[in-house]
Amino acid sequence: MIHRTILKLCACILLIAGLSKAQAQMDYPNRVIHLIVPFSAGGAADAVARPLAVELAKKLGQPIVVENKPGANSTLGTRYVARAPADGYTLLFGADAGLSLAPNTQGHLGYDVARDFAPVAVIGFGDQVLVVNGRSPIRSVQDLARLAQAQRGALPYASYGVGSLSHASMEALAKRMNASMNHVPYQGVAPALNDLLGGQVEVMMASVAAPLPHIKAGKLRAIGFAGPTRSPLLPNVPTIAEQGYPGFQARGWFCVVTPAATPPAVLAKLRFAVAEIIQSPSFKMNVLVANGYESSHMRPEDLSSFLASEIVKSKALIDPIRSQLK
Repeated sequence: MIHRTILKLCACILLIAGLSKAQAQMDYPNRVIHLIVPFSAGGAADAVARPLAVELAKKLGQPIVVENKPGANSTLGTRYVARAPADGYTLLFGADAGLSLAPNTQGHLGYDVARDFAPVAVIGFGDQVLVVNGRSPIRSVQDLARLAQAQRGALPYASYGVGSLSHASMEALAKRMNASMNHVPYQGVAPALNDLLGGQVEVMMASVAAPLPHIKAGKLRAIGFAGPTRSPLLPNVPTIAEQGYPGFQARGWFCVVTPAATPPAVLAKLRFAVAEIIQSPSFKMNVLVANGYESSHMRPEDLSSFLASEIVKSKALIDPIRSQLK
């Protein structure tokens, strides 16, 4: 009799726990949500993540707090989200840096992209731009090639981190030029741009958003765009492909993911809300296009296969510079 009573009590407890969990999912969200940006404040990621957070807060009816957690080419913030509770209250504003490049450049990430994350949406794609100081004699990619060849590895270029897209794409371009350059890595795009503005380095590759104000002010000069066509923000800047390097591209992307075990009902709500935001004409024009990004039409269920293919693609980009990563 006592045994039967205990079993009934256990069953009731399990039922109540299940109902409570289901109710929590139905009530989602009922408190502050944290959007983790694994990059320094003020960079290209912030330019998209913060407006996204504002719009997502309106859609979900709860505050979205943006937290910058930079470090180790974005893997510190990415790892933080992988280990967070899977309840929809900690989201990652992820990027190629931590989700496709890092698996090829770092041995012990503390997370597995396929295992530890559930996809919400790809936010946008962005091609890089090649920039020099506004006072530099370099006015084209051909000028850069000639100078790099003449200096035989001494010409300094900046990147926003070892193994980053800016690092790998500059090395890929140098290889196409039959030249070598001196890599000067920084902890983020802001300090790299500061030294480019100050003349401590000669050139760098970066997403359009960060150097664009300096380009417009004449303090930096864009000499080549690493996309398949010219950027609408820089229509007078020829692509690198146009300047004698056919097929050359350097493309990054942003996405939103959650910890893998996030409940389906919570994921569905997030996916619907984010999709509405990124497809709205105002967000496309005022946030994505204004910062040099194209909006994504990828379905959430395709994001996992996209990430897997990007890891493979990044391996081909990283392999030539693998010796520099040690």
